[in-house]
Amino acid sequence: MQCESKTCTAGTQDVLYRCEECFLPPSLCSTCTLSEHARNPLHRIRQWLPSAGFWEPCELQELGCVLHLGHSGAKCPSARDQRRTMTLGSEAGFQQVDVAFCHCIAPGATERPRDAIQLIEAGLFPASWEQPMSAFTVPVHKAFHLLSLQAQTTASDFITYLRRRTDNVLTDATPDRYREFMTSSREFAFLRAARRADVLPRRNLEAGSLAVLCPACPQPDINMDPNWENRPAELRYLDALYHGVDGNFHSNQKTKPLDPNDFALTEGAAYFAHAEEFAQYQAGLGDLEPEPSTCHKFAAMGYGGYSGNVSGTVGFSCRHMCVLPGGGVDLQKGERFANVDFAMVSGLQRWMGLKLHVSGYDINCQYRIHLNKRLEQFREDTAGLKSVQNTHIPKTIACIGKFHLPAHKEACQYLFSYTYHHGVGRTDGEAPERIWSMLNALGTSTREMTSGHRHDRINDHHSDVNTRRMHNLAKATAKKYEDAKVQFEHIDAKQQTSEAAIDAETLEQWMDEEWTFVEKVQDIRNHKGLVNPYQPKVAKRTGRDDRRGHLAAARKVRNASDRPDANLTAADRARLLAMLREDPEVQTEATQNAREAFLARLATWRGMYSMFLAASIGQAVGSSGAKRAAAGPQGGRGGAPSAEVRGAAWEEIDAVVIELPSSLNAKARAHDCLRVAVGVERKLREAEADEALDDLRSELITGYALRRHYPHATTYDHRTRANANRVKKQKGIEQAAARYRWIRKCLLALGMSPDDTRYRVLQKGDVTAFKVFVKETQVGDGKEKVSWVWEDFGNLQQSSDGRVQEYCAEALKVFWFRRNALRARWAEEILLLEEMQRIMRFFHSYERKWVLAASGYGDAAGHAAYAKRCDGRLRSVALP
Repeated sequence: MQCESKTCTAGTQDVLYRCEECFLPPSLCSTCTLSEHARNPLHRIRQWLPSAGFWEPCELQELGCVLHLGHSGAKCPSARDQRRTMTLGSEAGFQQVDVAFCHCIAPGATERPRDAIQLIEAGLFPASWEQPMSAFTVPVHKAFHLLSLQAQTTASDFITYLRRRTDNVLTDATPDRYREFMTSSREFAFLRAARRADVLPRRNLEAGSLAVLCPACPQPDINMDPNWENRPAELRYLDALYHGVDGNFHSNQKTKPLDPNDFALTEGAAYFAHAEEFAQYQAGLGDLEPEPSTCHKFAAMGYGGYSGNVSGTVGFSCRHMCVLPGGGVDLQKGERFANVDFAMVSGLQRWMGLKLHVSGYDINCQYRIHLNKRLEQFREDTAGLKSVQNTHIPKTIACIGKFHLPAHKEACQYLFSYTYHHGVGRTDGEAPERIWSMLNALGTSTREMTSGHRHDRINDHHSDVNTRRMHNLAKATAKKYEDAKVQFEHIDAKQQTSEAAIDAETLEQWMDEEWTFVEKVQDIRNHKGLVNPYQPKVAKRTGRDDRRGHLAAARKVRNASDRPDANLTAADRARLLAMLREDPEVQTEATQNAREAFLARLATWRGMYSMFLAASIGQAVGSSGAKRAAAGPQGGRGGAPSAEVRGAAWEEIDAVVIELPSSLNAKARAHDCLRVAVGVERKLREAEADEALDDLRSELITGYALRRHYPHATTYDHRTRANANRVKKQKGIEQAAARYRWIRKCLLALGMSPDDTRYRVLQKGDVTAFKVFVKETQVGDGKEKVSWVWEDFGNLQQSSDGRVQEYCAEALKVFWFRRNALRARWAEEILLLEEMQRIMRFFHSYERKWVLAASGYGDAAGHAAYAKRCDGRLRSVALP
């Protein structure tokens, strides 16, 4: 067998070697193999034995390979032929390698470089620092670090993977370096965090110095407007910190023996509060009982039902989904308020100088009740602690996240709602939940760790979350601003249309009432007895007679005269046919009266038709060659009933023909003799369309009241009557919608544009009532487009007798309040473009920091190069 190297002089060989890691590897003799791998001593090779007949695994160490450090792979001239057999882990697995360290002493030095430093310079991260016997390549550590962040891969799984890469058959024969890898990977992540923060890796680092800050949040002395302190009070929310706090019970820790000498490398310098000072604070608390709940009893407030050394964690994050530094603490008994107090005060140290905070917490309605009293005691308990220098929290708007809000009692749903507080924009308060969803899988490994290691691991994941958010934050903020403009313009246009139908005095009164609520609701001391303008004060019930009387009164207002014009006659025909569907034998007095009134109006109409329209229609039909209109579906009554339920009265009315220009073909309608008639009918049809829409709105509002009343029905008879009323009301809604659709077809036939903005297509989704009660709102309503049916409801505010009119007036008032609050929140979101300005200032500030750092490193070329790379990457993510 011949070596394939062109420079080989060894001749024929019995054994040849081939590398598994090299690309297109040749078959080489042992000498050429060693020569080719002087700089790649961790490649895995195989040997060909003619007796075996296959490529058998082999290690370079068996061929005499030695890893020489300090001279680019060459032997150190000062070495004394002293080697150390080490276990080295690479992406190919584990290998035993003979390592020869450099013994040269650099000019100006007093001793040779330490073994650990020589390994790091060669790209090997040692498992210990005095006399390392194991090391891992930097690419291995980087691969594990990324896998642990993205897939929550554990060190045990990763080491098992490397052992199987070494030998997938006899895996147990491969050296187990799990313990060594746990130590070195933890140190490696800490050193990377220190390098990213441009701080020297040591203990007792400055609070928050390793944390990745949010570029959009106000960072004092970094990115805030120079004149932010002079903003008027109503615009202070532009410089507010929007933060959320939440507990995560997936991030717990088992009860097990722990290393008493263990400590977090990132102690107090990242996202957890200083653990030692927090332990001192807890030691003076004693046993605390849960505070009584004034809302629903939430599991988080209960102190029982949890096990382990740690039941979970509390963390702080901003509305941009970045974790805030210093605000994380461990929980032992649910979300005990004492723990949350320390987390809040510790986490807000950086922002205590701001004039306004907006705080979101799932149980804020309970947590805020005695907060000031607890803070007074807190100041005594934390006296002397370095991590909580300032304990005076600025003015805070307290809210509850939009997802959790429906679980609270009805009062909480408007007193702590983000939708009804001034200056909160479109914040939803659920950013912590999104962060926990990414970290929950991490709990399976962190609950097994020691306390210090657990904090280091969670801190590392928080930094990864913040870094990834930072890279996309400029683009996301710009898109959010554009979306806010679109939503505001849409809602503002609809609100202005609605306000046009409200008299100025009423509108001013509503605005004053809303602003009074907005001012008072921000102080929890004003909550008791505070009137909620965003839902009806009393849920009024309405009966069938009330609703029928209301509709009749509304029509009387609209139809000021009793002229027997064609469209009113057609409308009466449609209504009568609908009544005859329910009463085919004309047994009720209402049906009899309606039939007699229709026949009287029809006789008058036929006389007027013969006098004014008959000749013109006859002439137009004759010239077009079309057939005359026949009896059939006219009036949009929803279809004919089955033959079994048709009565003689229904057949009589159905056979009536009301011939109008809209019933003719296009050619006949275009005739000059019908031009005036077409115009007159179109005006009458428009009035009829308005009437149909008003009927639909009334039916929807009163139907909404019936649906709310039904769950309160207790007896069987009560439920039966309530359900029957609901069915009748639904039929009324369907008939009103069908009538409008038929009238719109007539208007299209009379020349109305299909794109007319006043009489639009009525889709199935448009036939909906707006939500009147706060407890029925849900996440996503802020972007929900309310049906165009509710853009104009002026006719519904006409005076009328009965409780229905009172209920309608109250519901429409609530509708205005809700829409106005939503308009205000979108307007605030637009003004919060200040966040984009802060992002730009933030990146410019850090650009200056890294440029200055690069110039300050002097001869440390590696440090300077890293600083310049950070500067370049900041520029790449700063532009939207």
